[in-house]
This record gives sequence, structure tokens and C-alpha cells, in this order.
Amino acid sequence: MILPILSLTLLSIASISRFMRSSMLEVFRQDFVRTAKAKGASSARVLFKHCIKNGMLPMITVLAMDIAALMSGAVLTETIFSWPGIGKLTVDAINGSDYNVAMLCFMVATTAILVMNFIADILYSKVDPRIDLTKGSPS
Repeated sequence: MILPILSLTLLSIASISRFMRSSMLEVFRQDFVRTAKAKGASSARVLFKHCIKNGMLPMITVLAMDIAALMSGAVLTETIFSWPGIGKLTVDAINGSDYNVAMLCFMVATTAILVMNFIADILYSKVDPRIDLTKGSPS
């Protein structure tokens, strides 16, 4: 189990850490961080009170898409390691010309992506008070 887990997590960890770093560097350059430091707030307080919450907005999207990808099946990893899952089922269904099962697998993957996008939208409104889900799109 070590090799499939490593192959699935290393790529995700690398992209998440790189994305979080760039997001935090962008937040550190914002005016409100400079203002909080000028008011005398400690670096730890500025980091935990202001920066992490604002830096998490882009990370919510990345994490939601990574979770959706894992839920819909890691096709290559499951096929190489003969690990039973949706990805291997999809490949076996396509190879066996079982198109109904293949379409169902694609539908499950699509549903996972839609559900995770919906959860990400809800989390946006919880993390950032400027985002209001009750209002419709501006027309």
C-alpha cells in the first residue's frame, strides 16, 4: 500500500504547498498586513489572524479539486498497482466494451467534481465575509 499512497500524495502535496506559498506571499504584500504591523501587532498575530484566512481562499479551490480527483478515481495509479477502485473499473469497462459501466463511472466522476465545487463555494462564504451566496449574480 505504500507505493500507491506515495504516488497519489506526493504530487498533491507538492502542488498544494507551492500554491499555498504563492498565495501567502501575495497576502503578505497587501496593505492590511502592513497596517496591522504598523499598529504594533506581533508577527504571529498578523500571520494567524489575517494572513492565513485570506491565503486560504485559493487553497479551497485546489483542495476541492484534489479531493474530487481522488474520489473520482486515480485511473493510472489504480491500473498500475491493480488496486480496485473507480479508475480501474473504468479502464476495465472500456477494455471490455462495457460502455454502460464506463458512462456510470464518468457520471460518478462528474458528480464528485460538481459536489466538491459546491462545497468550495460554501466554504468561500464561510472564510470570506465579503462573499454572499444569498445574492444572485449581478445583472
